[in-house]
Amino acid sequence: MKVLTVGIGGKGTEFATKMVREGWDAISVGTGGEKYDEEILAEELKGNDAIIIVCGIGGDTSALLTPRVAKLAKEMRILTIGVVIKPFSFEEPKRLKNASECSKQLTEYMDTVFFVSGDHYVAELSRSQSPVEAYENRDLAVIQVIRRINEMVMEIGIISVSWDEFKEYFRNKGTGYFGIGIGHGSGMIEKAANMSLDTMVHRPDLSDKDRLLVSICGDISLSDVSKARSLINERVGGDRSNDLLNAVYDDSEPGCCMVMVIAIGE
Repeated sequence: MKVLTVGIGGKGTEFATKMVREGWDAISVGTGGEKYDEEILAEELKGNDAIIIVCGIGGDTSALLTPRVAKLAKEMRILTIGVVIKPFSFEEPKRLKNASECSKQLTEYMDTVFFVSGDHYVAELSRSQSPVEAYENRDLAVIQVIRRINEMVMEIGIISVSWDEFKEYFRNKGTGYFGIGIGHGSGMIEKAANMSLDTMVHRPDLSDKDRLLVSICGDISLSDVSKARSLINERVGGDRSNDLLNAVYDDSEPGCCMVMVIAIGE
């Protein structure tokens, strides 16, 4: 399977550049004064099974181009997932209007779109933290979602999600929601699993009817995977047999792990 990250506008280009540095396939659209050429972009998209569109939708460029790129991908029958950053509520009215109008189009053209609001990360700050950390935490969450989706499409991991399962989970589902937890040292997996549920962006009310996708990565063992799965099952409740699970061993940060929980739809 092939997956391509498409960064649109200035913010999207930042993330696309990071992905290229990490060895993933990524391109940028609508930067440096380049004219949007649909035929050239179609050639870039051709042959990919899935694309991840990442952008901020407050600016004019992204608000204009993102729906066009998503529509093109849909016409090419490429599974299209968006990770889209909304402006902070205190930003200028024009940016908020751009975001509102663009959001409606993206839910129509993208199979699943994750809207990331900076306001959520401002609310999470403690008094001792700098406002700059809200931006950093938001951007960290975005890059983690992009990485994990890339890994799942490529079926990387000690436990992987098949392409058919992945495609069925995300195809034509509308709005997606995610929570991310990070743990260190003793009890890291329990801390990360609890945090992933406690930080569900815009969707704190998970129920036993939700079908979840759980992604676990880091310096983990199969025992850690089992603990995280059991904790999430217990907290959410219901029959969890249809949930999807992806686990990736990565010891680049010893004694550290990350758990991401995704829920799809209303």
